[in-house]
Amino acid sequence: MRFEDSNGCDVTSARSVDERESVAIGEDLQARLKDQRGRAMAIDKDSNSHQGSITDNDDYSSEEGNEAREMSSIYAAEASHNICDVQCWPGQITQQQPIVSIAPLDGIENIESDLLFTESNPQQSQVNISFGIELSLTSIVCTDLNQLYFDRVHTFAPILQKSRYLSWSKQPGKTKQKLCLQYTMWILAASFSSQFQVLRSNLYNEARHLLDTLDTDTEINQGYNHSIHIEQVQAWVLMAMYELTSDASNYQRGLVDVGRAFRLIQVMKLHEIDGYSQVSSSPHDDHDWVDKESIRRTFWLAYTMDRFTSAIDGVPLTLNEQQIHTRLPSPEAEFASGKPIKMCFLFEAVNAVENSQLRGNTSPFMQSVIVATICGRVLEHKQRPPTTHSQHQDPSSMDPNRDISHDTEQLDPILVFVTLAAYMAILVLCETVEPMNFGIEAQSTQMTDALLFEQNQRALDAAHELAMLTTRLGHIDHFQTHPFTPIPLLSIAKFCLSRAGQSDSYTTVASGIISVLQELAHVNGLAQNCLQLLGHKLGNCLGMNKN
Repeated sequence: MRFEDSNGCDVTSARSVDERESVAIGEDLQARLKDQRGRAMAIDKDSNSHQGSITDNDDYSSEEGNEAREMSSIYAAEASHNICDVQCWPGQITQQQPIVSIAPLDGIENIESDLLFTESNPQQSQVNISFGIELSLTSIVCTDLNQLYFDRVHTFAPILQKSRYLSWSKQPGKTKQKLCLQYTMWILAASFSSQFQVLRSNLYNEARHLLDTLDTDTEINQGYNHSIHIEQVQAWVLMAMYELTSDASNYQRGLVDVGRAFRLIQVMKLHEIDGYSQVSSSPHDDHDWVDKESIRRTFWLAYTMDRFTSAIDGVPLTLNEQQIHTRLPSPEAEFASGKPIKMCFLFEAVNAVENSQLRGNTSPFMQSVIVATICGRVLEHKQRPPTTHSQHQDPSSMDPNRDISHDTEQLDPILVFVTLAAYMAILVLCETVEPMNFGIEAQSTQMTDALLFEQNQRALDAAHELAMLTTRLGHIDHFQTHPFTPIPLLSIAKFCLSRAGQSDSYTTVASGIISVLQELAHVNGLAQNCLQLLGHKLGNCLGMNKN
């Protein structure tokens, strides 16, 4: 018999020795298959039940039947090989599986809920959502990112109530602003997890694209503050935080973006949500308490970022403390449960830091706001010394170690950061007092010497405490450390390196800080930048000590 391929060529003449061997193998397999079929037929004769009934020979017949089917498949393949010699793959597969077009992130949680109890097709639980940027996230990954955010990011950026977020995130047809916020939440969550690092780049690119689109969208750029949604501001704040601290982004770009967030906050008047004047109506009066508290917390997070980023390279402050008429953030328990509570204003808290009633209502986030305020005053005092000493806040009125647990396993990363920031304020103030021109009021040499001695002793005491604190800081997981921790560490290290020759305590603190920064640099871009800033100063100090 003669066979031809699709082009009419005779293929039987092209048989080789290998093909003859294939024929022999096929004949052998055919004989084995015939034997297996005979054994299976013998078993079938002994079975009186219908197909699917349970008998003592079910296991055996099933095993042999499976083997028979496997051999049949092999034989069929070999027979096909013998008939047509070679089965060629098609040159190109043109038919593709249908792709369902879904808007980015829209309805992800609804998809997940529909698939949780679907057993007919287990593969449906891995439905991919196309983002238009070659990025696919399963609903399980989205759920994990949400949980990661509230486990690790929310501790230092507590601007969203979990139940309220989960409620609107499951609704279809989310606004662009909410989509942007969700992206930026997931970016930060991925950056605080080793398993989702690969998602950061695509998430970041998509979030930047959406945020830039919002900025150029005519719908929200009409010059009215009510047209800007709070989710857009929150997205910019979180985006700036990521850019400032990420090892895969640019710090300078983060400064620009955080400045954009500050301007949006000023346009929306978030600094006067609880203003005294009843004449001027606030655009936030119609919000319920949870939404209003979320807006307050967004402002205070941006406020702390304004103060702490200024400590790195002396960038002027943007948000004016004297113009703030927004109450301090509530304790986390009340915010999570939605239980309204009336908090005091910033000036009241700063003037009564040691008030016992205030202590009972403080949270780590509120303490970070107070310490950020003191740091901001000290930095302004350093940049433009006031005419009277009463115009700056004395950080010594606040015990930095008051709320820090001495149990290494129970260290609160936020309180550790707050403590470091308080010590930073103390040391920066001590550094400012030394070269200060005291004027007529300080003509007495004894008064000047006494003041300098007091500041030197305060700095030395702080160094002793910091030596122990930096040691304990090394026991905190890198992904749980406050991302701005390198900022006070940088200022403290600079101060200690400048006094390395005066006491071994300063050298010990500087060495410990450098070790901590080196460890954090693996996951924190801000730590990398701080190490670079310390590099030149460290070399100069070591050279001076050798001489």
